Amino acid sequence: MVIASKPKIEMPANSLLQKFLAPFVILLSGGLLAFSWWIEYSLEKYVEQTVEEDLIGRFELLAIQPQLLVEFVESGSSSEVFHVFAKKTRIHISIIDSKTGLLLSDSSSLNPPKGNRSSLPEIEAAINNQPKVTKRFNPAFNTMALWLARRVPNKFGNDLILRVSLEIPTKTPQAEGLFFKMLLAMLLLVSATMIVSLLIANGYRESLNELKRGAARFAKGELRKKLNVPDDSEIGELGQQLNDMATVLNQRFENLENQRSERETILSSMEEGFMAVDKYHQVLSINRAAAQLFRLDPEKVVGQDLQLLIRNFQLSLSVHEALAAQQPLEKDFQLTDSEENIKHFQVRITPLRKSSGDQIGALIVLNDITRIKLVETIRRDFVANVSHELKTPITSIKGAVETLIDGAIEQREVADRFLGIISRHSDRLDSLISDLLLLSQLEYRDEGGIQAEVGTLQLVIHHAVGTCELKAQEKEINLVWECSESIQVRMNAPLLEQALVNLIDNAIKYSPEKRQVEIVAKLEKSEVIMEIKDQGSGIDARHLDRIFERFYRVDAARSRKLGGTGLGLAIVKHIVQSHGGMVSVESNLNMGSRFILKFPTTIPKKTELHEERKESEIFS
Repeated sequence: MVIASKPKIEMPANSLLQKFLAPFVILLSGGLLAFSWWIEYSLEKYVEQTVEEDLIGRFELLAIQPQLLVEFVESGSSSEVFHVFAKKTRIHISIIDSKTGLLLSDSSSLNPPKGNRSSLPEIEAAINNQPKVTKRFNPAFNTMALWLARRVPNKFGNDLILRVSLEIPTKTPQAEGLFFKMLLAMLLLVSATMIVSLLIANGYRESLNELKRGAARFAKGELRKKLNVPDDSEIGELGQQLNDMATVLNQRFENLENQRSERETILSSMEEGFMAVDKYHQVLSINRAAAQLFRLDPEKVVGQDLQLLIRNFQLSLSVHEALAAQQPLEKDFQLTDSEENIKHFQVRITPLRKSSGDQIGALIVLNDITRIKLVETIRRDFVANVSHELKTPITSIKGAVETLIDGAIEQREVADRFLGIISRHSDRLDSLISDLLLLSQLEYRDEGGIQAEVGTLQLVIHHAVGTCELKAQEKEINLVWECSESIQVRMNAPLLEQALVNLIDNAIKYSPEKRQVEIVAKLEKSEVIMEIKDQGSGIDARHLDRIFERFYRVDAARSRKLGGTGLGLAIVKHIVQSHGGMVSVESNLNMGSRFILKFPTTIPKKTELHEERKESEIFS
């Protein structure tokens, strides 16, 4: 079993421990040096004091022996007793004349130098009867020494000055032993102090390293993992406060993220295009609808100039006007989308301000009103077409009635002709109004869903063909149809029959005599496909996209002559759409036409039908 060792935490060159340790070592070293100097100074003073006491004692011992002093004076420096005594007592003895200051004898030399000694401090003090101990260098000992001089009476009648000097030992064995013992004790104390301090500092270092790692995690956004600082000191309190701070920050970040997600969801679900620009017309934000409208990447457009992205001078000018006036601005524009389609937009530009009132940019909302414009156009065209279609038969009827009132009613043949005009145009009005009512009913049923039940498609085709059979026989047109008895469809049979009658009737109207009209129905998977094919004059390709519009006629004069209202194919389209299907046409001039109806065997939900009907109606 392999036991993973605890990773060693290396101490950086400028770590807190090193910053703490360096001054600590310097301070301890300085204290050690100062303490050593103080010990040495104290020992030196202690030695000097001891030597001074010894010097005074030896001086007094010598001063009370006058015969010895006489011997020193009479024999001078050549006295053997003088030198033996000085050597045994380890002192330096000098005899000086108090009046002349001359050196009479000296234990350190047989021929001492003859010079005036009265200027020396100890001699000057002795002459003034104020003896004192002085410290200076002694050549006899070749080291520092203490000096003491004093007048002593003698038999010669004049006072002599006795001077005694005792060397100061540099270091005594006892002092050296004491010094080294104290130094060793101090070193041991300092070492123990440093070890304990390092152990304590290392414990703090672990806690500080944990705080450092935790702060690094917090800086990266990892706020869920807490700090583990078991220390009960201020560091532990700091760790707990950092954990509390991380909890609060994490909660705030989560709230901000939720708010941002909600804002992004709202903006992305808006059908209106949304853009925010700064006061220099650079994009700050854009939603999905606006990005799709102009085929832009929302991630890449931020920070780019609005004019370079959209290239619409009116929009850029309006943004400038709104920012200059500091007032909301609303205008209608025609903009070209990513597919080069011209669309109508209601644009509202609102200046954006900070809480302090400083302007930061503008909010642009693009409301697509293309559908509304198209609906308005369709309604306007519908009203115009209905008015035109109603005006023609009404004018004819009114003219015929006025003619009859003016006396034509008295002439049988003329009256019959004008009554026939009234009858034909009345029938046309009736057909027109019936088709309009049927369209209105189909739209109403599209909104609420049609009533449907499962039935046999073959029976519906049979009834539709039977309805048109007489008109086909008049032009010797052969109606051929084919449908399997097994095709079952959920449908509104009367409506589907009406759609087939309209298509078959048109095929008969626009086909020459002695031709054939084919009606074929088949089932492919769960979809029914019905085809009505004729051998008529066909339809020019430029009319195919609009042939299912209301009141649209390929040949208006011919259509009215044949009794058409211009609503038949529009009715077919609505009926097929109400069944969840679609209708299309394929045709070429002088080669006939083929109308194709496709719808499922089951009718979709009414909401789906309504959406499909709206889209088809607007873009057809």
